[in-house]
Amino acid sequence: KRDFQANILISRILKLLKDYERRLEGIESFVYMHCVGIQVEKHCSKARAKALSAWDKRTEISTAINVATKKKIPKLVSELKIKLDNLPQVSHTTVIRAKES
Repeated sequence: KRDFQANILISRILKLLKDYERRLEGIESFVYMHCVGIQVEKHCSKARAKALSAWDKRTEISTAINVATKKKIPKLVSELKIKLDNLPQVSHTTVIRAKES
């Protein structure tokens, strides 16, 4: 009878350990996904900041080109156009989405 009770106890303990292991795996998965989410948000935040910065620089240079064109300073216009061409392309939609986030 004692062996039977010991087997029941061991069986219950094994069931509890398996349940504990399943819960622990769930918690580990949650923590991992939370960390992944944080990294994705950091990446997106940096990308938004970079897009906004590039947009601002492009806007400033475009404005300077317009002023230099009106003042008839062709050398400055060509230098500014080279700078503008070297900046990354940023769409207006990207900027709007970045500002909304």
